[in-house]
Amino acid sequence: MGAKLFRKPHLYFWISIPILLLYGFLNGHGTLSVNYYDTYFIIENAYLVVILAIAFSIIGFWYWLMRKLNRKLIMWMTIIHVIITIDGIIIAFLLELFFKDSDINSIMAIIIMLIFTVQVVFPLNLMLNFLKKSK
Repeated sequence: MGAKLFRKPHLYFWISIPILLLYGFLNGHGTLSVNYYDTYFIIENAYLVVILAIAFSIIGFWYWLMRKLNRKLIMWMTIIHVIITIDGIIIAFLLELFFKDSDINSIMAIIIMLIFTVQVVFPLNLMLNFLKKSK
């Protein structure tokens, strides 16, 4: 049952785009700030959600294209990529919304680094798919 939910991962990314944009424009004046050692990364929510919406549309397009070309991606890599990317962003926004103090900065930095790191899984999944022989 769980694997059936991930047969169309492009829908997860495309459905999350309007939700992200709605959140960003309703909370547009808020900022996401992450303190990583001696550097502060501060991004306004409106800009962040537009960048995420563009990235999600590109990722969704590639998942959709693989489905239309009848290419089978490696399921566990797809599941890891979808869950960590979408859930990580939801958790990051919720943490920023509910916890404005600096105690959460280390957790935010870990979540954001995890999200960026798992993005390597997606092109790797695509490359492995094109390298294996079609049936």
